[in-house]
Amino acid sequence: MADAKWRPWYGHVMLLTSFLIVFWVMTAVNVSDNLSLNSHGIVPRTGYGLFPGVMIAPFIHSSFKQIAINSFPWVIFGEMLLLKGYFAWLLTTATTWLVGGFFTWTVSADDSNHVGISAVNFGYFAFHLAVWIWVRPIKYFSLIVTLVVGVLYTGVLFGALGVVNGNTWEAALCGFVSGLLIAFLYGKWVQRQAAKHRDATTDPQAGLLSSQTTGVHVDRKSGRTSFLKSGATNAV
Repeated sequence: MADAKWRPWYGHVMLLTSFLIVFWVMTAVNVSDNLSLNSHGIVPRTGYGLFPGVMIAPFIHSSFKQIAINSFPWVIFGEMLLLKGYFAWLLTTATTWLVGGFFTWTVSADDSNHVGISAVNFGYFAFHLAVWIWVRPIKYFSLIVTLVVGVLYTGVLFGALGVVNGNTWEAALCGFVSGLLIAFLYGKWVQRQAAKHRDATTDPQAGLLSSQTTGVHVDRKSGRTSFLKSGATNAV
């Protein structure tokens, strides 16, 4: 029973830690080789800046201070997403990574070069702030954690340690905008799932709106939407 309870946490830790290991290893390689990997960053409106730049730039950091600052929100915001389910994490990560990167490539200054996971982190920040506009009930503890972590992260990234250049705000802003976009799309999707089954039967013990035909359950109290497939439940 205990193993079943903690098993999801093992998966979360393994997923987030695997990415962190890659971030730190690539940072070590980059720093030891005079930042040679920075040439693979997002250079606006260039072919190599779009591809592979958008794909690999978040893995590259210019210093150990930069990756250290980025690691904390990656873990906290990432875990908050994983608590909503792997679907929410994958959707949000892919959107902020790729769409945020494309926005950065499109609007940033010509002479800029963007590396690091900060755009994705700011996308996470925006998602956790905005998703409660469409998803109910509002989880105020999650909202407070989001504000505290987001404000501290922003202050340290742009102020205290001074490890970023003047171009970083462009990637941060683009990541934040992409996070708002995915919060809107995800929130509307959750609303549609709830509306689709609002006339379903109510389980008085579990407080669930359920549909035997589709295997979709919307928890009235938590706002979590779960899908039953082959006997398994995937919460989103």
